[in-house]
Amino acid sequence: MKNIIYILSFFLFTSISFAQTKSYQLSSHILDISTGTAAPDVSITLHKMNKDKSWTIVSTHKTDKNGRVTDLLPYAKMENDGIYKLTFETYPYLKLKK
Repeated sequence: MKNIIYILSFFLFTSISFAQTKSYQLSSHILDISTGTAAPDVSITLHKMNKDKSWTIVSTHKTDKNGRVTDLLPYAKMENDGIYKLTFETYPYLKLKK
C-alpha cells in the first residue's frame, strides 16, 4: 500500500510539474530544405474564412531564429471553429539567400 501511495504521488507531481498551459492552438515551423536549417524572419499570415467565403486576417507573425511561430491562434481570444489558411511569404527569404 505504501508503494502505491509513492507511485501515485510521483505521477501526480510529474504531471503537475511538466504540464503545459494551453494558450495557443496553432504553431508553425519552417525549415529550409536546401540548407537543412531553420528559416528565420519569414512572415506567416493566418486567415479565417467568413460565412460569405471571404477571408479575414487573424494574425501575422515572423518566424524566430529557429524558424518557429508559436502563437498564431490563441485559445480564448475568439471562436476558433472554422476554416483557416496560412500564407507563407517565402519569396523575400529566398531572395535574400541569392
